[in-house]
Amino acid sequence: MRRIFPLFLSALLFASAAVSANALIPTLSLIPSNIRGSGYYDESNTMRVGFGIGGQFEWLLQDRVSMLTGLMYETRGGVNSRSTGTPPFPDNTTTATNLGYIQVPAIFTYRIIPFTSLFAGPELSFLVSAENDVERTYIRPSDGHSITDTHTDNIKSTINAFDLGLVLGANYLIMNKIVVTAALDMGLMNIRNNIPVGYDGSQHNYAFKIGVGYRFDLK
Repeated sequence: MRRIFPLFLSALLFASAAVSANALIPTLSLIPSNIRGSGYYDESNTMRVGFGIGGQFEWLLQDRVSMLTGLMYETRGGVNSRSTGTPPFPDNTTTATNLGYIQVPAIFTYRIIPFTSLFAGPELSFLVSAENDVERTYIRPSDGHSITDTHTDNIKSTINAFDLGLVLGANYLIMNKIVVTAALDMGLMNIRNNIPVGYDGSQHNYAFKIGVGYRFDLK
């Protein structure tokens, strides 16, 4: 129920927004992301590439100022690599963390020159899915054979149901219809609610967004 009610409320606000908004902008994004902080995910981190899809409504508040909000589905996470073996018996494990969120932004934009705007604002995220794709490769000491083991773990119970982020970016309008966006999304909350034994600290989502949208004028 804790997860369903916020999603229901967000959908209700999204529907009511369609009545008063000036424009609707369906958007598709490419999202390189990582998990930053101390503890397990800080040992050896690389980015993973996710995606985002959804739509945002725009309200014109003043001549140069507008507000954007809507619903987006986005995937993010990170890739962690660690070695625990010793030569001549290496033991390497790669863990790709895959997180799926429904996101509700509240973004304010300011047009600095024709067709170009800067924007900033908070973004509330609701966790939908969380998995670790694990691949372990090691040399078996008994016969020297190389062994690869892969499996997927559901880690939803270890990730907080909500996250709050700060979004900073810019967009460019082409032919008054196509919106090209580049943004930085910084998580402000600890996403972990169950730190593994032997590790301490907190982890935060961190992502870049490169998006393309199409503007439908509603008024």
